[in-house]
Amino acid sequence: MDFQQFSKKGMVKFFKISNFKKHIIHNIEIIGQRKLAILGNEEDNKLLLDAISSLKNKNVKVPDIAFFVTIDQRVSKKNSEIKFISDIKGMNKSIYVLITTPYTDFEKELANRWGLLSDASKNAQSLKNIGFSEDDFCMLNKPFALYSMCNAFYKLVYDFQLNARKSKSISMAKKTHEKLLTYKDKHKDKRVFLVGYRGIKLDQYNKIMNERTISYNEIYDIFPKTPQRPMYYLLSEQNHYLGNGKHIEGLECFITSDVNVFEEKFAKQPVYLDVFTDNLIEDLPSFDVVRQNYTLKKIDDLYYMLQMSIFMGFNEIYICGFDELYSAYINELEEAHLGEDFSIYAFPEQAQAILKTVDSYAKEHGIKIYSLCSKELLDVFEHKDWDEIEFNKTIIL
Repeated sequence: MDFQQFSKKGMVKFFKISNFKKHIIHNIEIIGQRKLAILGNEEDNKLLLDAISSLKNKNVKVPDIAFFVTIDQRVSKKNSEIKFISDIKGMNKSIYVLITTPYTDFEKELANRWGLLSDASKNAQSLKNIGFSEDDFCMLNKPFALYSMCNAFYKLVYDFQLNARKSKSISMAKKTHEKLLTYKDKHKDKRVFLVGYRGIKLDQYNKIMNERTISYNEIYDIFPKTPQRPMYYLLSEQNHYLGNGKHIEGLECFITSDVNVFEEKFAKQPVYLDVFTDNLIEDLPSFDVVRQNYTLKKIDDLYYMLQMSIFMGFNEIYICGFDELYSAYINELEEAHLGEDFSIYAFPEQAQAILKTVDSYAKEHGIKIYSLCSKELLDVFEHKDWDEIEFNKTIIL
């Protein structure tokens, strides 16, 4: 169950709309003559509109909605009818903000894993930072008794499903565990290129034709333009397999254990990585750590590949094609800001912290990690330019 599935549950909708109504009625006198601004996610905004419509049908005098607000400037730039949060500074005398983003830990976890910047308490702090007081907004997902019970019920369901997925994950990983061990130190003291598909250029990709490479997911988009294929391919998201199996099944694959494939179609049996409970390198944070929220989920594949490289014994690791992971600056309140001149941004501190643990581990074990990405975007690892590298002239495969 993900956030979208949770939001579509009939019981969730019923109790959530009831919860929204109670908050609005409770604050109706505080709202006064001010119009409403809605700060939140699309799913809950729809439910809020239903709640307001229902109240108006019962002759409750709910103020009109003035506009919608977002903490993601990428959204407001695309839709002029949605205001960015900093644009409503000084409007607290004329508008009252209804926050529909998740409030409970359970909902926040679902939203984060779904890739949403979503936390009612952080949204409230953002409003306070621009001059709004607690009388100028309310958090609609702060649960009353019945909605608390609804959350608790679905958390039990979610935990049961999660444990089932973890059991399946362990089972899949055990299935190919012996094969996984054959890769341990297989490329000891060799070098490898970890190839992302965000920012990699065709001429750069062709330069590593005769190198050992690991790539992942959408790298298949470049396949029609070149005969170059990665030595190892990581499949970590189900949607990349659907419709693209023909590009993937002929490669030597590592598959995260939450992805389902038709094994019999693969030229070589894929190896599973247990991303729920396992780790390739014991002294590094577990795989599941980077799946927990929006910021870290952006680097999950890079993190998997770094662990794979160290596990395989590579002592020289080059990172390329990870220039465009972050298209906005994400601050500590999870506000996504766009600058006037830049469309891509440096890795946030939370992501850098994870990668720094890898760099520290590598240095302690005599492993060199270099970044071929823009130094302004990824400065955790020692930077190198493409023209500083002497490329292999002979075929190694």
